[in-house]
Amino acid sequence: YVFTSSTPPSAAAVGNLVIVLGTVAEYSGSDPYSPPLTELTSPTVSLVSPGQPLPAPVVLTAADLNPSGALNQLERYESMRATFAWTGGASLTVVAPTGGSLSSEANATVTSDGAFYAVLTGTARPFIEPGIETPTPLPLPGIPVFDGNPEKIRISTSTLGGTALNLVAGQTLTGIVGPLDYGFRQWSIDVEKTASVSVSPTITYRAIPDKSVGEFTVASFNTLRFFDDVGDGNGAVTLSNAAYLGRQAKLSLAVRNVLKMPDVIGFQEIEDKLLVLQTIAAKINADALAASGTNPGYVAYQYPGNDIGGINVGFLLRTDRHTYVSSELAPGSKAATYVNPTTHGNDLIFDRPPLVLRATMAGPGGSTSDVTFIDNHLRSMSGVDDQTDARVRVKRAAGAEWLATYINTLQLTENVVVLGDMNAYQFNDGYVDVMGTIVGAPTPADQVEQPSPDLVDPNLTNHVMSLPATTERYSYTFDGNAHVFDHVLSESKEAARFSRIAAGRMNADFPEILYSDFTRPEKVSDHDPMVAYFYVKALSVTASATGSTTVCAPGTVSLSATPTGGSTVYSSYQWYRDAGSIPGAISSTYDAAQSGTYTVTVTDSLGKTSAASSGVVVTVNPLPAKPTITPSGATTFCTGGSVTLTSSAGSVYLWSTGATTPSISVATSGSFWVQVTDGNGCSSAQSDTVAVTVTPIPGAPAASSNSPVCEGGTLQLSAGTVSGATYAW
Repeated sequence: YVFTSSTPPSAAAVGNLVIVLGTVAEYSGSDPYSPPLTELTSPTVSLVSPGQPLPAPVVLTAADLNPSGALNQLERYESMRATFAWTGGASLTVVAPTGGSLSSEANATVTSDGAFYAVLTGTARPFIEPGIETPTPLPLPGIPVFDGNPEKIRISTSTLGGTALNLVAGQTLTGIVGPLDYGFRQWSIDVEKTASVSVSPTITYRAIPDKSVGEFTVASFNTLRFFDDVGDGNGAVTLSNAAYLGRQAKLSLAVRNVLKMPDVIGFQEIEDKLLVLQTIAAKINADALAASGTNPGYVAYQYPGNDIGGINVGFLLRTDRHTYVSSELAPGSKAATYVNPTTHGNDLIFDRPPLVLRATMAGPGGSTSDVTFIDNHLRSMSGVDDQTDARVRVKRAAGAEWLATYINTLQLTENVVVLGDMNAYQFNDGYVDVMGTIVGAPTPADQVEQPSPDLVDPNLTNHVMSLPATTERYSYTFDGNAHVFDHVLSESKEAARFSRIAAGRMNADFPEILYSDFTRPEKVSDHDPMVAYFYVKALSVTASATGSTTVCAPGTVSLSATPTGGSTVYSSYQWYRDAGSIPGAISSTYDAAQSGTYTVTVTDSLGKTSAASSGVVVTVNPLPAKPTITPSGATTFCTGGSVTLTSSAGSVYLWSTGATTPSISVATSGSFWVQVTDGNGCSSAQSDTVAVTVTPIPGAPAASSNSPVCEGGTLQLSAGTVSGATYAW
């Protein structure tokens, strides 16, 4: 790199072969910790010959843009022409859109800078990570280090006179070639004016999903310095009337078409004047009525804050569905102070004090839920790394601690949703762990420069953590890195009613040039709004039995599930016995044939699964063993005799004769069985039968003879013949 400090000499033209004499220097600019850029200073330039072909570009590959590489991994190619390996369809993917600047904030006009950030296609999108970015020295050795994501590269399309490309994150392109530059801890390619760049089709906004009948939605929406056209002396920029009307139209499109008219909207960076918020509400209401015939009835709530730049927070509530209860600045917040470590005086903690809205949210079937919403816009990160002045770190920590303490007092008795542009990542940034403090899980003191105590119990839930970490967990991009600034949290009672969260993708991924296009919603701000969905009534299910829960085998207990709340449309069930899932038991009813404690879960149409129901204890008692009969003697005998039949043990007996005693005396012929019932009321199978035979006694025989006979003869006596009988004379 040749630094001339003025207009380059005429010999320094593309295609000229020149000899340059100068002093080699290493330049770091205003960043004392950044690897330097090698340059020649105080140069003299001599033309050797014009019209020479440019040197072939070095080809950058995945090995050169290694996510695990060092910040200076491209240094060996510094200031060389560079391109990428385009063979096989390889391309770059935009990961942060083309930037720009406000050429006139009053007129809402912008100028594109033609620069965006990209990675080799197939490389994961870079996200900011916990800790302090390398190579900044760590104030404490235990603080984590963020590597800066060396896999990304800045592409500047207009620096060398080319037409600025205004690209959306997610677009792909090929044909990039130009000198490799470095500055502000970032490698860049300045695209040559003659480069033949091919770009994939553009991308438009992505709206959030529709809410279900049983849900309400709450949005956190930073609107980027939304001012009106009246000069109030409150520090706000005064817009032209055209710019003010245009910004209203653009914001209305964003709320209606991208966010689908949330039930509660917590705005940040709205002018500190209620009339502005009321004008926005009226615009959205009128546009919605004209477009769809539905007037959401948005009503605005705001109270004056402390910001010298004239921005504040404010709420809109849909009153066509829900009922306003009250609103206020969090008590004591506007006057709350901290000790400035530089001046040692008491300074205000909040430029924009937290705003509290209480409302009764309505659901289907007359269901309601009272919810307390807290809208926040905390101190920015600007200056947080200043090691000569701890004021910003102390103020950020003080704001987080005050808010955490306030929320902790409310959550005992109220259903609380906390939202806003927290100007903080979801994790420790190394200087202050704002979100950890608010959640109730502050980073240990040896891992953060300005630690905070644990002030929240039970902890809150930060719902942005349910977004996919590598694709959706962001609301803002900075220097090519995606990250979260905008959060929605809730305490445990309201967290039980949380359904899902989505980002309205219309700002963070879109080029700055769209800010001035009032016919479309994209780039109304630089933050993507976060929209959380809550059930008015938590998804739950009860299990019940029809009839007795104690039966005898092989009987069953009929169980049924009754779901409530959630989306109000239920797609599937799962039954459990003793906490183990029952294969195939996925309907709303189940016939339990085994003893155990039965529970059930329900999944609604949004895929949300309830907690398990309370258990129904089912007892299926086994049948007693088939009894045996023991005779007291022979089971065949003559009339007048008897035999005693005795059953094996039982609690209740039933003989074939109808007798209910353990034993019966039998004096007649027949087949006899017994059935026993145990102490659980379960009856056995009938025993094997016992046959008893009673033989009748023959009648008295009648003797006859052939008398008289002569002496010496024999007398023949006879009796009647009885079949099977024996005789005794």
